[in-house]
Amino acid sequence: MGYDTAVRLACMALVLAITRPAFADPATADKLAAQANALASQGNFVASAATFRDAYLQDPRPQLICNVGVAFYKANDLPRAAFYLDQCRAVGGQLDAAFLDNVDKVLAAVRQVLTAGDFTPVTLVIDPRMAAATIESSPFDEPIIGQHSVWLPFGTYRVHVHQDGYIDRDEPLHITDRTPITVHVQLEKVVIKPVEPVKAVPSPPPPPPPAHASRVPAIAATAGTVVLGIAGGLLYLHALDLNDQAGATHDYPTYKSLRASTLDYKHLSWVAGGLAGVGAVASGLLWYRSMHVEVAPDHAVAMISGTF
Repeated sequence: MGYDTAVRLACMALVLAITRPAFADPATADKLAAQANALASQGNFVASAATFRDAYLQDPRPQLICNVGVAFYKANDLPRAAFYLDQCRAVGGQLDAAFLDNVDKVLAAVRQVLTAGDFTPVTLVIDPRMAAATIESSPFDEPIIGQHSVWLPFGTYRVHVHQDGYIDRDEPLHITDRTPITVHVQLEKVVIKPVEPVKAVPSPPPPPPPAHASRVPAIAATAGTVVLGIAGGLLYLHALDLNDQAGATHDYPTYKSLRASTLDYKHLSWVAGGLAGVGAVASGLLWYRSMHVEVAPDHAVAMISGTF
């Protein structure tokens, strides 16, 4: 663990009151899995696969994503069967060895059929690597996160890639034979133009401060500004840590949760930073008022008249 990561983790204790609950709902996942099994027993394997996928989104257990691939295999939807069985092998290393052996056999059989048919393996290489790629007009109705290989029937498609903070990009894809294809897509970051400052309308001058004004408001404003500045920095460090975690995961639901948390903490850090800026201006004015002594107008007149 690096020093920066250790510091970010240590700072998490200061923002526990606004952290999100864990993204997992085992009860809902179990209910959906039971519905998926019922659909499979009725021979409705496509609906069963979709319901197993919904269960996995509620609670990312490896056996659920494996069941998605098995259901698509039984539905004879081989491209999606291969895709989800690949994910099953990637995340299901702790599952029963006999079950994984059967998955390997099914996956090998699926690939053999796809290789002999009018299908082509397409590898998506996306930068940034956690962007979401959607292949329009393909068998895949869900976004694909990270680098993956998918099997597509011969035809014409459009790969749409999206990532927050980047410009979306579309890439045409034409498949006419079985030659493997690699699609490289690199997104460009969104450039945010600085906002022109709005000229403030001059306001009437404030009334003169009293002589020897109390310094308590200035001290309080300065302390509040320091606290807000520290909080903004800590929130931003935590957002960076969550973003690192999102970049390291290959699980789409976890990625979505981490990305959402990253944005939340970034927004909170901006709010804290803005409030700290306002506090800095306010504390400066209060310190000026507490240290600057002005002579009342009537007293000035009295001094002038007494001079002559």
